[in-house]
Order: sequence, then C-alpha cells, then structure tokens
Amino acid sequence: MITAGQALMIALAASVQQLGQQPAGNAFVELRDAIYWVSLIPATSAAPGAPKSGEAVLVKVDHDTGDAAAPGVAADGRRPERSPDVSSISIAAAYDHAIAALRGFDNYDKQARLSVVLRNDHYEVTFPPIVTAPVSRGIDYAYQVWVDAASGGIVKILVPS
Repeated sequence: MITAGQALMIALAASVQQLGQQPAGNAFVELRDAIYWVSLIPATSAAPGAPKSGEAVLVKVDHDTGDAAAPGVAADGRRPERSPDVSSISIAAAYDHAIAALRGFDNYDKQARLSVVLRNDHYEVTFPPIVTAPVSRGIDYAYQVWVDAASGGIVKILVPS
C-alpha cells in the first residue's frame, strides 16, 4: 500500500505532459474506494494540454500498486491564490520541505486527505489527523506546515491544541 504523499509524487510524474516539469499550484489527494484521486491545479502553465481556469488535472492512483491511470482534466474551482510577482517553488518541493520539517513528528494519517495549497507568498501543506472514533467536531489537521513559496523555508508549523 502506498501513502497519500507517494500518490502525490506518482501523479506529478504522470502529469508532466499536461503541466510541465515541477509545477507550482495546488494539489489535493483523497482516498476513495482503494483509489487515490489526485487533483493538480497549476498556478500557471504554458504546457500543451494544461488545464484552463477552473480546471484541474486529475490522476487516479491505485492504493495497493501505485499504478497511475492516464491523467484527465476535470472541473475544479480551487485555484491557487498567487501574486504574479512571486516565483514559486514547485508543489513537490513544498511537500518535500514540509515532510523534512516534520521528521520525527509524523503522527498523522498517511493515507487520508492531503493538501498542498499555494496562498500568495506561501504554501500550506496540511496533514490529516488520525481519527480513532467518529466525532461530531474534530480537528481539521494533525499538522499544517507553511512553506515560503520563494525560498522553501519553513514559515510556521501549526499543531492543534
């Protein structure tokens, strides 16, 4: 079985033709019926076949084997909030920096929803909590790591109290 982070990297590799190498933007990974649904929404892309405004590249990745289906384009309104003058690190780099910042503190659900969201000058990489019992109002995340979009430095790490 693969993790949501591994599914993200597999989807990024599978979508190079649509997005180009190492795109900046948003990424959402959700596990549904043993398939990771990975939505990749570039901030900008001049690559042929890149999604238009309001669209995302959708890649389905098998939870057990890590095999990726051919990428498709789907409607998605979760556009990156990015200033045009900010040169951003890639989605993959933001995720890698966040993982490095959490080394040794990885008490989160590695197979639940993962998001990497570009907000103006930083990425918000959100790691899901481990849910042991159904609750009416639980925490939204186990960790949220803010990564500077220009340098890749860690801006802050949020942990619910």
